[in-house]
Amino acid sequence: MRMRGAGRPNIKPNSKPRGMEQATDSKPPGGSNERRRRGSTRAKLTINEKRKIKLPAPPSGSRFKGYTSFVVHGLVLHAHVIDFQCERWLAPEGKVITAPLPGSMAFRAATAPFRARPISSGQTTVPRLATPLRGFGIDISKREVVLLLTTGHDGFHEEARDVLRAGLASAA
Repeated sequence: MRMRGAGRPNIKPNSKPRGMEQATDSKPPGGSNERRRRGSTRAKLTINEKRKIKLPAPPSGSRFKGYTSFVVHGLVLHAHVIDFQCERWLAPEGKVITAPLPGSMAFRAATAPFRARPISSGQTTVPRLATPLRGFGIDISKREVVLLLTTGHDGFHEEARDVLRAGLASAA
């Protein structure tokens, strides 16, 4: 007994030209080699707070030249964007002096617990670390995440060395 199939499939030829004709087609304007600009990321942020920072003691004879703006993301339970307006002064010798940012508001210090968790709990990709930060409203690139993960770990390295030394000293 022989089984009957559906027969030969009805396949239509491709309507696009093949071979040499494809190579002579002109490329559409704005080809794939053009880099796409992201635009201003600061324009997308909502500033929650503005702080003016005074230079503790500008040199005598200095003239006030306005402010330089530094936008710092802080992470609480929501994104908290602070626009630090640091005083700028022009010293008599022509040097511009800018008031320093307060150390307690540094983003890296505020994210230390966030940085330690993925390192201690296992391997995590950089995009997986950037996604929750972006979800909180932090505009952060993958490169910035890598910098957060690879800098400022002196305390972790010292602790790891101490644990290794203690283990080697007590091992048989």
